Order: sequence, then structure tokens, then C-alpha cells
Amino acid sequence: MKYLLGCLGGIIALAVGIAIIQMIFSNIVGVIGLALIIWAIYQWRTNRKLNVRSKVPMIIIAIGLLIMSIGFASKSNDVAKEEIKKVEEEARGAEEQAAVEEATRLEEEHSAAEEAKRLEEEQAAEEAKRLEEEQVAAEEAKRLEEEQVAAEEAKRLEEEQAAAEEAKRLEEEQAAAEEAKRLEEEQARIKKQEEEKKIETTSTPVESEWFKNCTELRTKYPSGVASDHPAYQSKMDRDKDGWACER
Repeated sequence: MKYLLGCLGGIIALAVGIAIIQMIFSNIVGVIGLALIIWAIYQWRTNRKLNVRSKVPMIIIAIGLLIMSIGFASKSNDVAKEEIKKVEEEARGAEEQAAVEEATRLEEEHSAAEEAKRLEEEQAAEEAKRLEEEQVAAEEAKRLEEEQVAAEEAKRLEEEQAAAEEAKRLEEEQAAAEEAKRLEEEQARIKKQEEEKKIETTSTPVESEWFKNCTELRTKYPSGVASDHPAYQSKMDRDKDGWACER
């Protein structure tokens, strides 16, 4: 136990010695003042033992106190200055770090803005391309629709033209058939009248007949008379075809 206490005392004494040495080297003026005070106290006690009255020890103590206070005050000022310098350096470092962080933030915001602008431009380009493709598709659809309408219109016109030509052909055929029938009937009528004329010529002498108008003539000759008939009058032959008062 005594050994442990001795070791602990030695460690404490070593720590105190190291602290004193550090204080000596860090504040030599204060140590000088403290040394003067210690020496003056030693001298005062010596004089007291020798019954010697002297004011020198008290003066030296006062001088030592003054020097020690100056030394420790300058040390305190140095510590305060160092503390202030440290605080200023920390503040400067904080400002620099804040400036760096602000610059980093601004750079990131700038990069984000540029990225957003790039994405917006890409989206705008894609939208423009999509609209262009839609416009091309719409124009193509319109062109195909117009072509289809034109083809249908051409087909309709062609069908109408073909129908018109067919109708015209049928009409012409019908007109030709009617004309042929009319000519055939006309020829048959002329032939019949010629036969009747021959009969009348052979049976009775030719006598001149006069009728006031076609109504009177048709009472006797319902089909009219030819130009060589005694009852023929040119005023009754309106179409000048050699047949008067025909129906």
C-alpha cells in the first residue's frame, strides 16, 4: 500500500514539475516575478530570524508581484489573442466552407437547371417530331381520301357516261326501230293506196275531186291521198312528202 502511495506521489510530483517547466517556458516574465517573491519571502524570514529589520524584502515582493502580474496579464492577453485568432480562423473557415457549400449548391442548381432545360428541349423536340409525324400522317390520309373520292367520282362519272351512252344507244335503237316501223307502215300504206288506185283506175275513169279541207277529205279517204290522186291538193300536204291529209 505504501509502495502504491509512493508511486502515486511520484507521478503527481512529476506532473507538477512538468507543469512548472511548461509554465516557465511559456511565461518567463511571470516566473521571474514569482521567483523574486519567493526569494523576498525567504529573505524576510531570514531577517526575522536574525532580528534584522529591512524594507528591501517587502519592496522586492511588491516588485515581484508587479512583474508577475505583468507577465501573467501579457500571457492572458496572448491567450485571449490566440483565442480570438482561433475564433476568427474558425469563423473564416466556416465562411469559406459556407462559401464553398454555396458555390457547390449554386453549381448543382445550375447543373439541375441545365439538365431541366435539356430535358425540356428534348421533350419539345420529341413533341415537334410527333406533331410533324401526325401532320404527315393526316396529310397522307387526306391525300388517300382525296384519291379515293376522285377514283369514286371518276368511276361514278364513267358509269354515268356508260349509262348515258347505253341509254342513248337504246334510244337511238328504239328511234331507229320506230323509224323503221314507221317507214314500213308508210311503205305498206303507200303500197295499199297504189293498189287501191290501180283498182280505181281500172274500174272507173279518173275524175277530179275537190275537198275544202282535210276533215272533208278524211270522210272519204281516212288515210289521206297521194300526190297523183285526183283529190290531192298541195295546201293539204304540209310536210311536202307527196301525201296529203295523212294521219
